[in-house]
Amino acid sequence: MAKVLRVANFGAFVEIADGVEGLCHNSEAVDDKGQQLHLEPGTEFDFKIIKMNQDEKKVGLSIKAVGEEASRQESSPTSIRHLRPVRRSAN
Repeated sequence: MAKVLRVANFGAFVEIADGVEGLCHNSEAVDDKGQQLHLEPGTEFDFKIIKMNQDEKKVGLSIKAVGEEASRQESSPTSIRHLRPVRRSAN
């Protein structure tokens, strides 16, 4: 969980670690049904880092990506994806 520090017209600045901030653009602040979330200072959400620019010291965050990742994991079990046919010898 990370805490929303302040909100701007284009998104929210979020503290992801002590002294480390990232930006969650409004287009990335949606729930799993695509509904816009209202981020307010002091609220906490799960965010996923989707962009990093070390030169400019910028971190892009997403709530939407957290939900998308969870949906992918639920809909495609790893045990099925990795099955391979077994060849049996005639002996």
